[in-house]
Parts: sequence; structure tokens; C-alpha cells
Amino acid sequence: NISVTVHSKKKGEVLMKKVLAMVGVAAILCFVGANAVFAQGTSAATSAVENKGMIAFGTISKIEKDQIVLLEYNEETDAEEEKIYSVSDKTQFSDQLTLEDLLVGDPIEISYVDEGGKKVAQNIKLEDTFLEGDEWEELGEQGLPTEEESNLEKVSP
Repeated sequence: NISVTVHSKKKGEVLMKKVLAMVGVAAILCFVGANAVFAQGTSAATSAVENKGMIAFGTISKIEKDQIVLLEYNEETDAEEEKIYSVSDKTQFSDQLTLEDLLVGDPIEISYVDEGGKKVAQNIKLEDTFLEGDEWEELGEQGLPTEEESNLEKVSP
């Protein structure tokens, strides 16, 4: 009788170990599966964030029919860098501007999206000025250009 009890106790322990092992394997599989789903969701979310509109500010250094090269300040390097933005017939311009209205040296704001490493302009806006502190005082001493003088600068050769 004692040997039967010991024997069935061992069978119960073995069975319990198998059940716990199966539960453990199932838990691991659930954890791995959940991580895979989460990683896919994170990847999709990251792509959406990467493709979300971004904004750049700078001064035009070159204009072509399908792109604008913008001179931007890079805070990390504390230097200005040229960045290329693609322009297409889908690019919108604020304040009734056109690409032909823009000139090298104009301060602009570009709303863009990153499409495979290419910066694609969605909206371009001419900025009034990037003057700071002392520059405003200097400008005040010189006087602002008249509307006629400002329009003369926009005339193409």
C-alpha cells in the first residue's frame, strides 16, 4: 500500500511537472507573439511619425524648377548647412506666392515630409524677417524700404 502511494505520488509529480512545463511554454509563446505584434505596431507608428509633416526655416541659397536649396542653421554643429527640398506641382505656396516669386536670399519656412530620405516640400511660406535684437535697431536707423523698393527686388532680369 505504501509503495502504491509513493508510486502514484511520483506519477502526480511527473504529471504536474509536465503541466507546468506546458504552461511555461505557452506563456513564453504568448510573450514572444505579443512582442512581435508590438514591434510591428511600433514600426508602423514610427513610419507614421517619420512621414508626419516637419518644418524647416532658412534662407534660399539656390532655386531650380523642381527643388529649393535652403541654408539652415544646425544647432548640433553650430553652423549653417545646405538642405535640398523637392518641389512639385503638389507643393502649395502661402500668400499667393509661386516658385517664380522666390529669390536667392529670401527667408522661408518649408513644411515637408520625408519620403525615403528625400525631403518633399508640402507648403512654402515667405518669412517676413529673421532679424534679432540689434539688427532691428540697425534697420530702424536705416529705415524700411518703401513698397516700390521692395517690389523692385522681386522683378526678374
